[in-house]
Amino acid sequence: MRPFYKSFCWALFVLLIAPSALGQDNYKFENFGNKSILLNGNVTGSVSDLGATFYNPARLALIENPGFTINAKLYELQKIKIEDFLGNGFDVSDSDFNGLPSMVAGTFKIKSLPGHVFAYSFISRMRYEADTDFDTGLVESDVTDIYPGEELFSGRIILDRKIKDEWIGISWATKLKTNFSVGASLFLSTFENKGYNRSRYTAFTQEETSIIYNTEIGFNQKTYGLIGKVAGAWSLPKADLGVTVHLPLIGIINEGSFRYEESLAGGGAEYDRFTFNNLDNLDSTRRTPIGVSAGTGLKFGKHTVHLNGSWHGKVSEFDSIEIPPLESETEEPPELQLTTQYKDIFNFGVGADFYLSDRFDFYASFSTDYSPVVKNATLVDVLNDRGDDINLSTDYLHYGFGINLASKWADLTAGAVYSKGQTDFISNIEFPLADQDDIGIASIEIIRWRFVFGIEVHLFNKAKKDLGLDE
Repeated sequence: MRPFYKSFCWALFVLLIAPSALGQDNYKFENFGNKSILLNGNVTGSVSDLGATFYNPARLALIENPGFTINAKLYELQKIKIEDFLGNGFDVSDSDFNGLPSMVAGTFKIKSLPGHVFAYSFISRMRYEADTDFDTGLVESDVTDIYPGEELFSGRIILDRKIKDEWIGISWATKLKTNFSVGASLFLSTFENKGYNRSRYTAFTQEETSIIYNTEIGFNQKTYGLIGKVAGAWSLPKADLGVTVHLPLIGIINEGSFRYEESLAGGGAEYDRFTFNNLDNLDSTRRTPIGVSAGTGLKFGKHTVHLNGSWHGKVSEFDSIEIPPLESETEEPPELQLTTQYKDIFNFGVGADFYLSDRFDFYASFSTDYSPVVKNATLVDVLNDRGDDINLSTDYLHYGFGINLASKWADLTAGAVYSKGQTDFISNIEFPLADQDDIGIASIEIIRWRFVFGIEVHLFNKAKKDLGLDE
């Protein structure tokens, strides 16, 4: 009976939940700031919007007219295709259209600190939520070896997945020379990583015996911490240069909980089971690596070519939630771990800002986004019935393009980013209805379109200047 249950859980997990896990640990999966999004974040040395709070806060002192930025709205069209999911030649696919993380930021000055620029920012660093409620209906098939022949059975499976990382930050910058500035950003990160699965499975055998199998499995990790960035920026006649050091997370509050219930009745004393574990106040850990980004904006007349490279260090293995030995009334329960580990990664990219007129610019960009994942903690680690080391990660290539329409009062930005990634994983499927139970290699292909429509308003800066508040 368990193979049938595991098969449906796995199928739903991969189609509806895995896409989030296949990007949440990548460092360039999301970008912020209207122009910076179209340039795929290749702006460490040349950021010209309030994405500077994220990419290089030192640039705040060099940007001529930083205003009030709203990533008005970002949308995502994502398609996932899995080849050889349930065996050779058996493919599945799914597509979805969602809103994406965004950013709101603005600048201000303090009269008692002339020459210093400050900014605030609210960044949805990661926001993903998916849920499904699947009912098999009444099906007739041989789903268990406990009794001979085919059974009438029905199953219902509920899967929920939520990942959220919200940043609230303050940034500062000042010029040490006419063409050189330093800056820093400090963000409060509120992070939640949550997975939940509940299933109900009933079967009626040819011997007129009922079998009932229920499970409830879930975890919830919450972390509150501080993330800092320190940076420098240079403005030269033919190029802008910049470097940013991304500091590791300093955890302040860490909370973890885990729930594991399993019961089976009707199979006889040899098969019946009862397990109940509801664990709160578990030790929880979240770690992020140190990183360094460097970039330049090469000026060719009024055109700019942006070059960028970034390195993030490795993170040694740790338990996102430390799950103690589980207890069971009928059998030895499984030993479960939610383990995370990262390797060091280098990414690079290039972008171009083509000047067409005083009001119109065209943007194009390319960036790598290699996954650092060695191990990552997801619900699949709990649902996996074989104990295989299954880690969901993928490498992406991002391509961006769009336009910026400038006016005296605001900049309007519109464009899209196309991303593609592919990875192989152990399918780990036993699927009686498909008459096969082989372990094979399945391939996940993810295609993602992100559409951005944003506005950066200069009206507030002009009004402050007119009132004498910006002097």
